[in-house]
Amino acid sequence: MAVRLLAGPFPIRTRQGAVPTSGADINGYYPHVGLLGQFDDKPHGVISLDGVYEPMASQRAFGLYGWWPDRGRLLTAQGDFQSEFEVEPKILLRNFVTQVNLAALAFPSQRSWAKLRDRRVYVDTVGGAPPAVVVRVIPTGEIEAEWRGAYPGTAIGPGRNSTELFIWMDAPAGTQGTFYDSLEKTFSPKIHLGVTGHSLWYAPEFGVLVSVTSGVPSQVRIWSLEVQPDAISEAVIIRGQAKAGHVATYQVTVTGAQGEPCPDEWLDWTIQGAGRLEHSQSKTDADGHATIKVIYSLDDTGDSTVKASLRC
Repeated sequence: MAVRLLAGPFPIRTRQGAVPTSGADINGYYPHVGLLGQFDDKPHGVISLDGVYEPMASQRAFGLYGWWPDRGRLLTAQGDFQSEFEVEPKILLRNFVTQVNLAALAFPSQRSWAKLRDRRVYVDTVGGAPPAVVVRVIPTGEIEAEWRGAYPGTAIGPGRNSTELFIWMDAPAGTQGTFYDSLEKTFSPKIHLGVTGHSLWYAPEFGVLVSVTSGVPSQVRIWSLEVQPDAISEAVIIRGQAKAGHVATYQVTVTGAQGEPCPDEWLDWTIQGAGRLEHSQSKTDADGHATIKVIYSLDDTGDSTVKASLRC
């Protein structure tokens, strides 16, 4: 589904106004804290949803590659090893946890991974036509689920609950994402931004998507999970008749770019020719349908044209 832009773009910048000269490197999103990343020669820090960067670490060679539903993990790669650190809100690189031998786990260095209930998983890509994103179990590498039609450049982050993950990739057709249900081992319908060159994360505390452009200028955008309307069908009569002395109910369907219904959209109605509208506005239901009644008097003759348009 094509989602709706809510706010932005907000330029990434320091409080003093300095902006990235070579693009921001975003490693993840930590709920109730913000985006984690760095740019230029700045140390790792937190970037708020309005783009303001605050340094939170004393060095640059760290990135958020892992995700726990109840906590984050900062990892630093050193050959086949990564060291784990707990992420405390607003305090990065505290509390050393352990060192992980990635080679022993058959786990590609700096892959995006997560802990779900009693196991660790990571996302990987496999070839094919089209290629696929797969969720693999650590340490065996066994494929738990496959999302065919996705592309490399995949990362993982928090989902809508403790058993769900959000996975995104920057595909040729544009940045895409999906929610992975670790209980059902299923993927939600693809979420499309309609633009390329963005990293994409879900902010569960706000119920919105957050994207960051990978180049210059580096900008933050906020997206709603509501479907962006793309088309309105022609009005058709579903009840009654369009003739003198009758009442006819007309219906249109509002859909997104992939044909998905758009609920709760307000429409303005117009009529030309015979008849009069009972009301001038109506709202789409869960299936994207909106209806209006046209009343034809006993004196009405000729044809009528009924149309609907989205309220801006």
